[in-house]
Order: sequence, then structure tokens, then C-alpha cells
Amino acid sequence: MDLRALEVFCKIVELRSFSRAAEAVFLTQPTVSGHIKALADHAVDPASLRVVLEVTGNEAVRQALKAGAGIAVISRRAIEDDIRSRAVTPLRIQGVRLMREFFLVTHKSRSRSPLGKAFLSFLQQAAKAAG
Repeated sequence: MDLRALEVFCKIVELRSFSRAAEAVFLTQPTVSGHIKALADHAVDPASLRVVLEVTGNEAVRQALKAGAGIAVISRRAIEDDIRSRAVTPLRIQGVRLMREFFLVTHKSRSRSPLGKAFLSFLQQAAKAAG
């Protein structure tokens, strides 16, 4: 299961519509359906969720968690101090591995530096080696 599928799922719950969610996350409806199938394969039923609070931004999510507001999907790196201090507890779900997409971005009007080019080359080679 990846974070994009979870993002799509949350948008469907929020908008209560597959087609509006697809439009909101810039995907086709069949792609959205595929994400939902992936979540269903992990026993996540959109109808069973009752969303009572939505927050954005790592700091807002951290504070909501520490206040006992529920469960969140957030980068471990963003909350490692809270885990260490036992303010929050990470949950492991057997058989579920959340993966996340990262994007490389660059300034639209500037050429890449030699270091930036080397880093991009390194990532491309690592991706090729990983299959």
C-alpha cells in the first residue's frame, strides 16, 4: 500500500465522490478505483470511517496526535522526538508497508549545478539497479 492510495482514499471520504476525488487529485477515475481496490485488499473500507478532524502540515498533525485526536499517517522522521519521549506510539500493521512518492524539483529558470546533476545521475542509477 502506498501513501498516494491513502491520499486518494481520504479525498474520496472527504468529497464523497469517486469522480470528484479523481479530479481533485488529478487522476483518472479508473486509477482512483485501482487505489481503492489496493486499500480494500488491505481490509480498509471507506464506508467504515468517520472522519471528524482533518489537519494539514506535520506540526499540526503532531500536536493533534499529542492531544489524543486519533490516528495519523505521518513520516516517522517528523515525529521521532515524540516517539522517543513516548508522547506518541507508532503502530505496525502486519502485512502493510506504507511507501511514499518523492519528487525531484528544480528551479524552472536555472540550470542544474554539477552537484545537482551528479545527484540526479546517482538516483537514476540506483533506481535502475533496484529494478
